[in-house]
Amino acid sequence: VRVTLTGKLKPWVAAKDIILDVLRQMTVKGGVGKIVEYAGPGVATLSVPERATITNMGAELGATTSIFPSDEVTRAFLKAQGREEVYVPLASDPDAVYDEEYTVDLDNLVPLAAMPHMPDNVKPVSEIGEIKVNQCCIGSCTNSSYYDMMKVAAILKGKHVHPDVSLTISPGSMQVFNMLAKNGALSDIIAAGARILECACGPCIGMGQSPESAGVSLRTFNRNFEGRSGTQDAQIYLVSPEVAAASALTGVLTDPRTLGEAPEIQMPEHFDINDSMIIPPAEDPSTVEVRRGPNIKPFPLGHELEDSYAGKIVLKTEDNITTDHILPAGSKLLPYRSNIPYYSNYC
Repeated sequence: VRVTLTGKLKPWVAAKDIILDVLRQMTVKGGVGKIVEYAGPGVATLSVPERATITNMGAELGATTSIFPSDEVTRAFLKAQGREEVYVPLASDPDAVYDEEYTVDLDNLVPLAAMPHMPDNVKPVSEIGEIKVNQCCIGSCTNSSYYDMMKVAAILKGKHVHPDVSLTISPGSMQVFNMLAKNGALSDIIAAGARILECACGPCIGMGQSPESAGVSLRTFNRNFEGRSGTQDAQIYLVSPEVAAASALTGVLTDPRTLGEAPEIQMPEHFDINDSMIIPPAEDPSTVEVRRGPNIKPFPLGHELEDSYAGKIVLKTEDNITTDHILPAGSKLLPYRSNIPYYSNYC
């Protein structure tokens, strides 16, 4: 499936809005059994973190995978990360044929939000209106890059979070966290009244920061399935970091275009590199003893499926089954993730 990107994003409109628009067009089932390839002149206008936000949420389309061409923007990012030598140019053939084609006009895109309880339940923020917000959570694997965090810091600088809103920030990595601390952006975020969480999934998988009952939570995450946050009746909206930061200041869902001039963030020419916490693979793996605690069990080895199976049906599901229907997240079960035999009882 080819998604052609034309034009260039306007101020206050983000990569998150691109993938939300694709979800609006294709739906959460539209990518099942398909590979989504992004193409067109709009690709060159997007940084690698922005492309990562878009491909990250390919899972919400049901896609097998998503891909961007590898170009000079890719090379510059790898160079800044000290990895230019691994750069490989990648592009589809000029005469490639596609089963389906979609277009996203970046020039006309506006800030969007996915409303409860599906990532494809998408409307413009301005159309949803100024609903009261209880919580804003910025980060997760989808929107926690240095680029995203610097935009948030610029929006929050010199201001303070609305007294009725709890704002959480989850930097995406030690590198991001460290660079924010060194350049003062972390101080701006903390001074604005944000809670700084660890570099982890956290609230996205219901591990802490569950919203209040029936509370409205704006999240820059990738999924807003019912109950996933740890609060069954919470109203979870998926938004860009710009929308989340703006709304954290006002206390209501806010179109960031109302804030005036948008901050312009440049990608750094050099990222801080610190691999001191990474343990490289052993030269001779056979000499390594794997030590397992009482709750860590060996990975069950698979075997070839039989031609047929007989059994009793114990559950019939509704439509649009989510990952949380299949394998629940949340604080009750996630501590058993390393114990697959036990976890399978809840699968």
